[in-house]
Amino acid sequence: MVKIVDLRGIPEESLYDETQCNEEIKDGDVLLCDNGVGIMVKAWPVSVSNDMYDFHVLSKGLTWETFEGGKYFDSYKLVLAQNFGGNRNEI
Repeated sequence: MVKIVDLRGIPEESLYDETQCNEEIKDGDVLLCDNGVGIMVKAWPVSVSNDMYDFHVLSKGLTWETFEGGKYFDSYKLVLAQNFGGNRNEI
């Protein structure tokens, strides 16, 4: 089950390390940060709302609906439903 993990208050330069060390964060979780929102994709945080410090981004031409066969699309829809960011044109 996808959940929202609140990482606000963690310095931006420490966010990537937090995603690697925090055992509460699971594949598909939404990462709510001070400077944006990400989705945990396997072991890597991927930015949704902007290019956040050290977070990965989807390759050009991919959308959350097409990436990994849509595996993370529910996470992306949660980002949109909570008005955390993202592009509504992708759904």
